Amino acid sequence: MTEDTTAGGVARQFPSTHWSLLLDARTTDVAKRRRVAETLAGSYWKPIYTYIRVRWAKSNEDAKDLTQGFFLWMIESDLLSRADPRRGRLRGLLKSALDHYLSNDERRQATLKRGGEQPVLRLGDSFEVPDPAGRAPDAVLVESWKSEMLARALALLEQGYRREGKVVHFEVFRSYYMSDPGEINYKEVAERYRITSVDVSNYLMDAKRRFRAVLTDVVAETVRTEQDLADEMKDLFGESPP
Repeated sequence: MTEDTTAGGVARQFPSTHWSLLLDARTTDVAKRRRVAETLAGSYWKPIYTYIRVRWAKSNEDAKDLTQGFFLWMIESDLLSRADPRRGRLRGLLKSALDHYLSNDERRQATLKRGGEQPVLRLGDSFEVPDPAGRAPDAVLVESWKSEMLARALALLEQGYRREGKVVHFEVFRSYYMSDPGEINYKEVAERYRITSVDVSNYLMDAKRRFRAVLTDVVAETVRTEQDLADEMKDLFGESPP
């Protein structure tokens, strides 16, 4: 994909994805491999952590330790030498590798904080896993992955609007679409931001279009081809993406 999006960023280029980051980590440079682990953990730790909590019934702290250990093992093992982006999407690779990692007792026991009491990778704050016992682990992983993609896209949308001095556009979008259904209408949004209802309609149209473009870019980081991108968007968001 070579055309520019309307998201205010650079064009999406599939070689500049997290798949490529994984492939580039096939190196003896320890520092580079560590940076790859940190980048992947920073982007995907929440879905991995959630899956561990649900699939293996782990406590908060144990799940965070296992999440850290998993990303380090993924970089340190021979996984990268066997990873083939033509055989699937990044989400599938991470799930398969995670199941393998967690089913191995020896590796599971070795996940804790190599080198002392400080965690080897910095993860974000803990969060509550919704309904951990009520759904299949695979469904929880997909839902958490979807939530992470949406959260990252929303943050990028806000950054883009702020750079352009159009903060109200973003706030209108967040107020209307991020509220509970039926909680707020055009008139209330217009009054809140001292704009007209026509402005609200125009801002929402622009923001929704841009959000969809940003979200597509975010998901594109996890695939290598247009077909994989289309399949992943459909799997995560159905026939009508946000």
